[in-house]
Amino acid sequence: MKQLSLYYSAEFTIPALVSFIGAGGKTTLMLRLAEELVAAGHKVIITTTTKIYPPDNLPLVLASSLNLALTALTKILDKQNIVVLGRSIGTDAKLQGLNPDIVNCIFKELGVFVVVEADGASGKPLKGYKDCEPLIPSGSDLVFAVIGADILGKRADETHIHRFASFSAATGIDSGKVITSIILAKSYRQMHNIAISQAPAAECQAILNKSDLLIMPGKTALDLHDHLVNETGSYKNLLLTTAQDANPVKIILSAEPRKPAVAVAAIVLAAGLSKRMGEDKLSLKIGGNTVFETTLKAILKAGADQVIVVTKPGSSHVYGSGRFNCQEVENQTPEQGLSSSLKAGLAAVDSTIQGALFALADQPQITSELYRLLLDSYRKNLKPVTCPLYRGKRGNPTIFDRRTWASLEQIEGDQGGRSLLENLAGEQVDFVTVDDPAVITDLDTPADYTRLRDQDNQ
Repeated sequence: MKQLSLYYSAEFTIPALVSFIGAGGKTTLMLRLAEELVAAGHKVIITTTTKIYPPDNLPLVLASSLNLALTALTKILDKQNIVVLGRSIGTDAKLQGLNPDIVNCIFKELGVFVVVEADGASGKPLKGYKDCEPLIPSGSDLVFAVIGADILGKRADETHIHRFASFSAATGIDSGKVITSIILAKSYRQMHNIAISQAPAAECQAILNKSDLLIMPGKTALDLHDHLVNETGSYKNLLLTTAQDANPVKIILSAEPRKPAVAVAAIVLAAGLSKRMGEDKLSLKIGGNTVFETTLKAILKAGADQVIVVTKPGSSHVYGSGRFNCQEVENQTPEQGLSSSLKAGLAAVDSTIQGALFALADQPQITSELYRLLLDSYRKNLKPVTCPLYRGKRGNPTIFDRRTWASLEQIEGDQGGRSLLENLAGEQVDFVTVDDPAVITDLDTPADYTRLRDQDNQ
């Protein structure tokens, strides 16, 4: 799904000049981004200011001057959406890079996406810098600073760090020191300072690639985020990625000091057909409000970063959700069951959302404090799933982390994420113990409504 792509998560200007620096999978990330851009209907030039092996099965332009490059690129991009550009092929079979100024001119002249590998690391996950490195085009709109997650826990030495002497001098890290999140934050600070010195208007985003190698990716992400903000406070986001995965962005945390790190969307599922009730249960009154209004007001107080209401066609005017500060989405196929509403809600989440809290609109007894308790626990622990537990029984609402969304997209019929949750290992689920039976109580039948109304009148 698009929210899990590098393209959508990074929130590009269109078009953009994007440079990759650092180590630990830059080329794979660059090619993945180019693939996503083409899939989204954009034209893309892949190039380098250093040296890379030319990608397979893509048209290649070799040009020694700006005019030759522009002529050849224009001809190819008239018929195809992607092309690779370099100066020549060297004796090492690598594509020889262009002068950064030429890359700037090509971007300005052609007005298409240009993605640039602007750094080399000899295949190692972390690197230091000589004075001549990296070579970032000054017109870059975005710089991705990349480190490989496989460096964590390793010793700081020449075996694991490219240009270790330069790295040690810049960060103060001596040989033999175990690499931790604190040390990575120092490296990100150095990369940020270099990037801004070479491309002053660029936005910087930090990437920890190969996140599939991490035992506890959520804990690692939160730990690195805190150190990154303390060290720089200048990156927009921290992304944990697995570049070779079809859905590469696994975790995205805001690294801007004044923003919450973990963004969560509350998705209110209000597209049910109320077959067992015999009438629209969400329009029934409890006190002075409808069932729907009571539920939504509690959710709005809880502190989600985005609130989405999924309704069935033609019902938004009945519930009046437009009166509230939330986004409305119609599930065009509510007869296909709960899974269709899950997918409609997920499709509407903002691209930087990390967690989706699915709330049932027919649970009006759940308080804003309980919603907030779940949100706080999720933001603290960042487990794949967070849900309430009442006297040993799993309840709702449930928060599904973006690492589960691709699996949720595969669910069919009248079921939610229960089947997914049941297949997760125990340590992947954060069970939040609550003393409120509302989390296991639905409003499905006239008897349920009578009992709820009587409780409200007591």
